[in-house]
Amino acid sequence: MQDISTECAVSVIVSTFSPAHRDDIIEIIQSMQTQSSQSFELIIIVDENRELFQEYCDYLEKAGTLNMRCLFNPDNKGLSYSRNIGIQNALGEIISYLDDDAVPDPDWVAQTIISFEDDGVGASTGDIIPLWEDPNDEWFPRELYWMISCSYSLTPTEFSETERGFGANMSFRKSVLDEIGSFREDLGIRPGKWVGGEDSEMFLRVRQSGNKVIYNPKSMVHHKIPHRRILLKSLLKRAYNQGNTIAKMGKSESYASGNKSTEYSYLGNLVKDFIPEKLREFNRIALYQLFVVTLVVLCTGLGYIQGNFSGNTGEKNTQ
Repeated sequence: MQDISTECAVSVIVSTFSPAHRDDIIEIIQSMQTQSSQSFELIIIVDENRELFQEYCDYLEKAGTLNMRCLFNPDNKGLSYSRNIGIQNALGEIISYLDDDAVPDPDWVAQTIISFEDDGVGASTGDIIPLWEDPNDEWFPRELYWMISCSYSLTPTEFSETERGFGANMSFRKSVLDEIGSFREDLGIRPGKWVGGEDSEMFLRVRQSGNKVIYNPKSMVHHKIPHRRILLKSLLKRAYNQGNTIAKMGKSESYASGNKSTEYSYLGNLVKDFIPEKLREFNRIALYQLFVVTLVVLCTGLGYIQGNFSGNTGEKNTQ
């Protein structure tokens, strides 16, 4: 068993660019200061916004945080590009990622280290719990939590192997990334364009390399969800883009037909459990949930069809 209980076992990477997340970044810094394990470094990558970069640098200096630093990225070429900068600058054997609006549980670092005690583990993920901006949004069906990067209906409940996780809470063994390559930069959110899937594609590559992906429910983060993210227009746009992303990934070597099990299981779960359950309940909330889920599935399918006819082919990132 490899010893990863070093002074810096985990490099935590957070990419950000918007002043709107200023308070969220400060909360991440404060939450990292109170982690039960301090065997980590925090790297905050600020894309393009030099003023914001300097503000975070000043905050860290005043806070006296020796294991936290900021990096400035002058070219905002998208989330994958920024995440790859984190890989290049990381000191830890484990590289972990948080979204800039996610808050880690106090034991998050400690539990992440536990996830990698088996040398055969190449990646891990954990529970992602929504923090609703508006408590009234709790009607949102768990079957659609994947749209807000939170643990959803197919997420395991116990420590176990899994197929993939979400970028809001994901970790990788650095030696495995050295072997399989960095994040695909043709995938991932970038200015003016939403193409996701870089996190899923990376998890699939880890598994194809013969390494395990572990789900640890105690490696927990809380993901802030603003009301606008579950407005119907936003949901349908994201669903369409997600279908496009799946189609694009399907044209790459790392997304072979055998790796579509999650999508098939999801659709099977809807038909077998969710739809009959909502029809039995037959109240206003249940019927609206059913309506929204149906529209999302249809829009995802339309995006997938369009993506297959677009002629785009995914290329493996060789950076």
